[in-house]
Amino acid sequence: MKKRICLLLAVCMVFTLAACGKQAKPDIREWTRQGYFMDEKDNMLSVTRMDDVDEPGWYVSVLLGEDWIEDAWGGMLPQEGNSLHGALPSSGSRDDLTVTVSEEGEDGLLLAVEGGETYHFNRYEMPEATIIVTANTEGWGYIAYAEGEDFPEIGTEYPTQSAYIGLAEPAVYSFAARPQAGNIFVKWTKNGEDFSTEPQFTALLDESADYIAVFEEDPDWLSPVIYHAGEYQCGRAHAAVRHAGFEDAWITIQWGSSAWELTQWDIFGTLEADTQTIAYSGCTKSNLVYDDNGELQSQETVYEGGTGTIVFHGDGTFTWHEDQSESGNDLVFERLPFVYEHDPRDNPEAMKDIVENPDAVYGFSPDPESTRLGVYADYDWTDPAFVTKAQNERRAYHESMDSMTDILYRMREEGASIEEMARAVSEERNRLRLASYENDPEGLAQVKRSNLETYGHEEGPTPDELFAKYGSWTAVLQKAFSSNMGMDACCGLYDEYYQLYIELGYVE
Repeated sequence: MKKRICLLLAVCMVFTLAACGKQAKPDIREWTRQGYFMDEKDNMLSVTRMDDVDEPGWYVSVLLGEDWIEDAWGGMLPQEGNSLHGALPSSGSRDDLTVTVSEEGEDGLLLAVEGGETYHFNRYEMPEATIIVTANTEGWGYIAYAEGEDFPEIGTEYPTQSAYIGLAEPAVYSFAARPQAGNIFVKWTKNGEDFSTEPQFTALLDESADYIAVFEEDPDWLSPVIYHAGEYQCGRAHAAVRHAGFEDAWITIQWGSSAWELTQWDIFGTLEADTQTIAYSGCTKSNLVYDDNGELQSQETVYEGGTGTIVFHGDGTFTWHEDQSESGNDLVFERLPFVYEHDPRDNPEAMKDIVENPDAVYGFSPDPESTRLGVYADYDWTDPAFVTKAQNERRAYHESMDSMTDILYRMREEGASIEEMARAVSEERNRLRLASYENDPEGLAQVKRSNLETYGHEEGPTPDELFAKYGSWTAVLQKAFSSNMGMDACCGLYDEYYQLYIELGYVE
């Protein structure tokens, strides 16, 4: 009898354990709830199915406050069980949010923030927009808009370059535009037509429209960095400062530990004009190794995302503070005189119109006694602002003859003679001169009349007439370019166009 009881108990235990091992699986359903949701504090939540991406899934965005940048998060969330779970990146500078989104009630959503609050959202029907207004930029500048008649402020940390306004009924909005440094505001257009030359305006938006704030580069703008561009030295450390864009600077600092090894910092930042300071981030520090021929053999990144400051002083120096410095010491760099790779002093043709000037930006200035350049001697060639403008004008002059340069280099490679090159280039010179009057009919007529009176034809002097005038095809070629190497030296362009001097026969 006892055996039967024990047997029955054993069988019951087996069935009991078996039942425990067959617990019911949770009912996991495919997520389908999407759309817009709002809670009682006007916080917003949206869930959207995204299929046209590399990894289809659910895009979740939340606005937990009033700041559309700092109070907003959004990103793709995977489904885990019957919820959407994961980290949402911030639209601003805040930390990511790890959230869980679950269905609540018949049509609501529950948002649980890890380590934070829980929010209850109800479905929100977005009013259908019948008035669609867009605002965009053309050129370099920013815009802002706000409902009402008060003009909005344009944020400095997160400025806007485009906007979309959807309205179910007419409303009054105010718009503002601000150019980036080095640019000017020109006008607002509406649907492609000129609308306002004022950077701010208020309008009743009662119909769909496209507004564009138009900006142009300021022809008189000079980057404040140009006053500091150049080469600097601090003991065994060398620095090169270059301006980039409108108010940014590229700075490369190198510290040589031996003839083959050096450490390099690559820094990019914006110069704050009032304090003459560059507070940078994103610096890359690298160790470089070269062979005996100066060829780079290896480059090892020490760190990325480095921070620090560079402060320029009025005496031609700057102080560098590296936040990651092991020694904690600031370095003071002194500016070095500018030196050309190819010395203009070795070229008598260049030096006949200029003189050495150690105070000049590029070490040379026009000779007051020069017939060709003496008229420019009274300008301040020690002023970086003036010299930069002169350099830009000089480079534009060279670039206006790019087609002539292309012909010269191509024919040189093809083995053409000096005469063949001189003929082709001088004819192109005539064509360019007439083409420069494309938008000036009166000027074009005057030039053609002058050519007709001087040479007997409207196109300008023929190659044979130029040869008779100058006596050699080399002179014809050189005169076609009218290149004054001395002026190039004064403007910092001598090295840049040194190859052209070779092609023209001025230097060996």
